[in-house]
Amino acid sequence: MAHQHQVLIASRQDAGGPLTADGELTPLQTDELGQLRVLAGGESLNGQTILPTHDTFGRRESEQASALLLEIRDLLFESLSRLAARPTTLDAIRNEPPSTTTLTLASDVEVLGTPGATRSLYIRRITLSNTSATLTRLDLKEGSAGTVRYSMALAASGGGVRESFTPYWRLPPNIGLFGALSTGVTDVRVNVDYYIA
Repeated sequence: MAHQHQVLIASRQDAGGPLTADGELTPLQTDELGQLRVLAGGESLNGQTILPTHDTFGRRESEQASALLLEIRDLLFESLSRLAARPTTLDAIRNEPPSTTTLTLASDVEVLGTPGATRSLYIRRITLSNTSATLTRLDLKEGSAGTVRYSMALAASGGGVRESFTPYWRLPPNIGLFGALSTGVTDVRVNVDYYIA
């Protein structure tokens, strides 16, 4: 449960004890050295318990505090809006079965298609294997002719790699995953575990 706190900003208007405004005690107290201090809610003043009250003095300081609170509110709203845009229910996430693609070319080949407008591919894990008799390198890219984000050499006759991504590899919205070999071979398998959100 959230707690609300009200702050009293006051000024000293006489040399005596606590100030009054509209017939209410202002929670100020003079100590033995003549210093004024603001009493917190729950403290006792002349046998009365101080309760949180609204600001009765210091209008300028109050306006500054209000402006600061508005700025904090806007920042919180922006942060919550970003969180709300992320998938928070199973309905917003499409878990896909693992995908297997065979690559043989030294050019871009689609491994996973585009997920649709405003949605992204999230790669959890990839498993690669080269069953050909030739060493090659696999480059995985965000989109056709896109930026290479993952590159790995695969040894001949069974060279392989298994890679898990933490956090998951998130591709830009509506962008597919593409792969290209450095040298064309007979058989490189790319297995991808992923979801769409």
